[in-house]
Amino acid sequence: MQIKKSIRAYILVFLSTLIVLSVSVTAYLAIDSIVIGGKNAEQITSEALQSQAEKLLTQLTVTSAEHNDMILENVRLDAGTVATYAQNIFENSETFARGTYWKFDDHIFMGARGQYLNGMDDVSSVFIPNYVNIDDVREEMELNAYLDYVFPKILENNPDAVAIWMLGLQGEGRYYPNIGLGNILPPDVNLTKDIFFAPATPENNPERNITWSILYDDPAGQGLMITATAPIYTQQNGFVGVIGIDVALGGIIKNIEEYNPIELSHSFLIDGQGYSIALPEHVYEEILGKTREQNESRVNLNNLSNDFSSVVEKMREGSTGFMYMARGNEEHYVAYAPLKNAGFSLCTIIEKESLLSVIDDLHQEVADSTQNMIYGRILPFGILVTLLSLVIGFVILNKKFRPLKKLIDASKELSEGSFDVQADVTSDDEIGQLASSFNKMAQNLKIQQENLEKTILERTGELQQKIGELEKYKKLTVDRELKMVELKNRIKEVEGKIH
Repeated sequence: MQIKKSIRAYILVFLSTLIVLSVSVTAYLAIDSIVIGGKNAEQITSEALQSQAEKLLTQLTVTSAEHNDMILENVRLDAGTVATYAQNIFENSETFARGTYWKFDDHIFMGARGQYLNGMDDVSSVFIPNYVNIDDVREEMELNAYLDYVFPKILENNPDAVAIWMLGLQGEGRYYPNIGLGNILPPDVNLTKDIFFAPATPENNPERNITWSILYDDPAGQGLMITATAPIYTQQNGFVGVIGIDVALGGIIKNIEEYNPIELSHSFLIDGQGYSIALPEHVYEEILGKTREQNESRVNLNNLSNDFSSVVEKMREGSTGFMYMARGNEEHYVAYAPLKNAGFSLCTIIEKESLLSVIDDLHQEVADSTQNMIYGRILPFGILVTLLSLVIGFVILNKKFRPLKKLIDASKELSEGSFDVQADVTSDDEIGQLASSFNKMAQNLKIQQENLEKTILERTGELQQKIGELEKYKKLTVDRELKMVELKNRIKEVEGKIH
């Protein structure tokens, strides 16, 4: 029993040592790799750091520019879609059954100043200048009323768009949402001379592209705006009008002024002429070196006398790039990228120290993450693996030693003379083979014992027979000796009598 315990103890100690050693070596290698990786991250050279900062800031600026440009791109595509829809209406007037949806005479009336307009119950506002012959536009206005089906959906899909309209060749128009346009505009105004219509005409836009107007301040007080205009052409009449979508830039301006992808970074936006669109106060002071004047909105950035002049020049060219500027005791990283739709350009500025501090924070996060990984994951996991391995090893050893214990108990019974004992054979491994050999040995010993007992019985019988014969022989010999003594005694007696 003591030997069994010693063997199992030795195996357990060996197994435990092996497991602990393996887990320790693995944990050491993992920890060493993490620590080395963290140190390598901290040993980035200043040149590489600046290169990474350049790529990071440039990519963030490009991403922001593309995000805001997508707002304008969606508007541009929708303007083209509505222009195609209007073309289909005018080219297929019979299909649309002119006058069945919106009858001109039921909706149009003359205003107080001689202009023609509609009521506020209609989906969109109608305006027809007082110099227009009403019969010349009657059919057109009944057909373009079908645009009321798509106008609301377009504004719904473009949150930055504030209005969508169609303008015909004589200045007649339809405008959504209905703001009573006929009562707002002068009765004789000719909108075809306006900045929204002229860029789409055949002489100014022979390629029939969807174009953007110049920036303007909304008369209704919605701030800085821009309009996407798409020309309408039909096979019968050629150029027949323009679809326009007015976009308020307030949302984009807010996005730019509040955009700080890295803490303490700032952005500004300019148009293709170098005038500011979005210019936060901090950037204004940084570029111009002064405080913004009251009510000063758009600022001309073309005549700067500092390093930013070269940045503005690159931005006006529509370039994407990065610049490093040193101004007094401060050093700046500057990245710029275009908004291709309307010819705008976005610029992001950050002080070098601020960007490097972010990277220093990143290094600290790497170090903290390394420690957390070591003490929070690797070591607990290693301990858990060790304990599980020991438990599993103990269970396996007990399972393996159970038949061995039974074999030892059987051998004790055998040593005490119980030759009928048999060990359980539960496996084909070495212990199972040992149990089989034990059973064969016990069987052989039993046979030998039985043979020995038989032989002893036979030998005992033979010996008893010989002892009996010896007893008989001894008795005969004794009797003969007694008779000889008696005879000798008689002879002596005879001889005594003779003498």
